[in-house]
Amino acid sequence: MHSLPTYSELYPSLTLPGFTTDQLLFPTIEPVQYPIQACQWYQTLIRCHKAEGSRPFVVESMKHHKQPWRNLQDEFILLRVAPAGGIDEEICNILIGRTIEGLGPHDSVSVTRPPLLSQLGIQGPAIDWVTVLPRGDHDVTSQQPLSSIDWGRFGQFAPRLLDLSGILCHVSIVQPNYNILTTQCCWFARAAYSVISEIYCVGFSPEEWDKHWDLSPVSRFGTVPCMTSHPTCGALRTVIAYHLFAWRSSYM
Repeated sequence: MHSLPTYSELYPSLTLPGFTTDQLLFPTIEPVQYPIQACQWYQTLIRCHKAEGSRPFVVESMKHHKQPWRNLQDEFILLRVAPAGGIDEEICNILIGRTIEGLGPHDSVSVTRPPLLSQLGIQGPAIDWVTVLPRGDHDVTSQQPLSSIDWGRFGQFAPRLLDLSGILCHVSIVQPNYNILTTQCCWFARAAYSVISEIYCVGFSPEEWDKHWDLSPVSRFGTVPCMTSHPTCGALRTVIAYHLFAWRSSYM
């Protein structure tokens, strides 16, 4: 799999008016990465939805992956999306994860650098990202996940990508800072997966491939307690309640 581009390497045309969802979700050569912070990915998707000729995309499945410790993004979410009523050749894969500002490449013209703790990858502003993979086979799509949920493309309960993007934005807002012991990539992937599963669980149950994934070393340092006993848990419950109400209202 190719290395991920930085934000400064995004194609400028992707933010221009008139860009459709198909053009946004089908990069032809390299993976393209977007920041979730400040709802930038969500707003980009909204603009593309409004473009003439755009089609709504649904999420067929969501998988929670854990990479070996030597990789920077240890845990992430993989979404399999496709146009509503589309064909298999139009399937797109999207990665969702978190890293820390200081670990990214620095702009050579910038006069400021991230604080030392950020540069060391310990604590600082988080970078939550969405990476759209080009069509074709990728190593990550063939890996066995920790857990997954499959809605299918044609079921009435398949989440819309636009709605899921709004949820990701709100999860990012709940904990905008990276902490290597509590709110790192593991926390973000698990929080996003748990919140989305809770909202769209009607008639579906996540399938667990590894029932011991909660026992990873990072969990013992506070990731799971942060989600269950920390005030953060109340904020996540609010996100669930809000989006669950909005989703149910759309079917009334």
